[in-house]
Amino acid sequence: MRWAAPVAQVREVLAWSDPTPVPGAPAGVLGVVKIRGITMPVLTVPGLEVAGPARTSPLPGSGRLLVVEVGGRPIALATDAVVTVAKVTPGAGDRVQVGAERGVTALVEVGDQPILTVDLDVLLAPAATLVA
Repeated sequence: MRWAAPVAQVREVLAWSDPTPVPGAPAGVLGVVKIRGITMPVLTVPGLEVAGPARTSPLPGSGRLLVVEVGGRPIALATDAVVTVAKVTPGAGDRVQVGAERGVTALVEVGDQPILTVDLDVLLAPAATLVA
């Protein structure tokens, strides 16, 4: 599933780096990575896991870490790819009510591809407490 995050929250896109597992970590936490001296969790995106629920990491050699800021803290999101940066302005008909409480704000088309726009603060609120 393709999804779009607010560019204001994106700090950088990095090549995939295997995270160090954390014993007892909750589902969706793949481990931690250290980036420029900062240790941060590597998470799958709840409900938008990379390439389906059976996988826990991107395809070897193709994945990316999308470093975002949520609640003032850096979090790395596991993604299969980062495709583009685009200005997406959902119209009234694009907004979704079902899913909004889980962080999905709209279903839009970029080119001919359907894209879910997400609110990272809502979507990752439970995970943000893991890095407090």
